[in-house]
Amino acid sequence: MTGVSDERAENSSDNVSDNCSEHDSSDCSCHCSCHGSEHDSEHNHECDSEHAEYVSDFREELVAALKETGFSCGMCGECCRMNTTDSNLIIMSASEVREIMAATGLSWDEVAEPYPDLLEEDGVSYTFDWCIRRNPEGTRSCVFQGADNRCTIYEHRPWICRTYPLMLADSVSEDGCTVTNLLKSECLCYGNKITDDEAKAQAEDLIARKINEDREFMKIKSVYGKISLQKIKENGIKKCVIDSEGVKEIV
Repeated sequence: MTGVSDERAENSSDNVSDNCSEHDSSDCSCHCSCHGSEHDSEHNHECDSEHAEYVSDFREELVAALKETGFSCGMCGECCRMNTTDSNLIIMSASEVREIMAATGLSWDEVAEPYPDLLEEDGVSYTFDWCIRRNPEGTRSCVFQGADNRCTIYEHRPWICRTYPLMLADSVSEDGCTVTNLLKSECLCYGNKITDDEAKAQAEDLIARKINEDREFMKIKSVYGKISLQKIKENGIKKCVIDSEGVKEIV
């Protein structure tokens, strides 16, 4: 259970990688964006044009990679159930929790649970993440998984659910370029023939998720930089979630 405490915070070359150790699949489509020093206005205008071209090229490469991957959901519902320890942990932002609350009329605690692995610092246990709530027994399935395996909040499902088993993640190459990789988690639904429109829709969802996750990270970083864990402890809070809205006590 949680409670809200009073403490609140006011690209140029292509690359293909054949090894993704973090995920089960080794097929990745990558694109590089090199970051240089500050430019004057003329150079900034040139960079804007180059960036637009980079984004267009990246989308084309991503769509091609998605068509080759051929993911098409078979609605087996396995990703909504816990097959291995915490395999169905779905991380959500505070805004995603609130969207589901508004759509369902449920409370925060009925929608979300704190990420189970807590950090320890200054006598306070904390995490930065919320997860979609799971049933406490059996396969610990998502509370929004229906009896027919269909999602009961489909139009309001989190970004991870919209894009699973795919995601975009950044890494930095030896020459200092930021490389955006298409990563694949384990799933039985690869290798299907999908249309250009289906691949484009997947690409747009993946890009939108990446943008939202990057923004959420920066918001949480800002909140964390403004709080004092020592003061949180002095206020009697021993466990909490530090999210983009502030500090919420775990009780």
